[in-house]
Amino acid sequence: MLMEIAAAQHLIEVFSVEDDMASDFDAKILASLLGMPQSAGDDAGGNGEKAAGEDSEVLNVDQLRIAMSIDRCDIARTKILTDAKKWTQNDLEPLMLQALRDNQTEFAELMVEQGFSLNAYVKDSLMLELYGMSMAED
Repeated sequence: MLMEIAAAQHLIEVFSVEDDMASDFDAKILASLLGMPQSAGDDAGGNGEKAAGEDSEVLNVDQLRIAMSIDRCDIARTKILTDAKKWTQNDLEPLMLQALRDNQTEFAELMVEQGFSLNAYVKDSLMLELYGMSMAED
């Protein structure tokens, strides 16, 4: 089993807890979960290949959901919702609802920056649903 782990070095992330606790520890965990290298010079296995999460054309809704769940809009902006990826209105609609429902304004703004049309999305029924949710929380 140890040999199998050693053979998959691109899946291993080593860092110092003492040094990294002061810096961006949750960003390192998120990047590991998403299969993203930690710095611009890093790659998946040291061989020039991209990590699974780094394909510039691939849309990954699960990656965006993870970033939203730990409220890391900065990671979503730089690694997930990039200009290289062609997200559509339909791709982002359930995530926009989540952002609006959870009051994650940075994510909502980021999706609008990526071309999400609030005019096409917001209908009376949605406004009533969101209003009902906010009243239930109070």
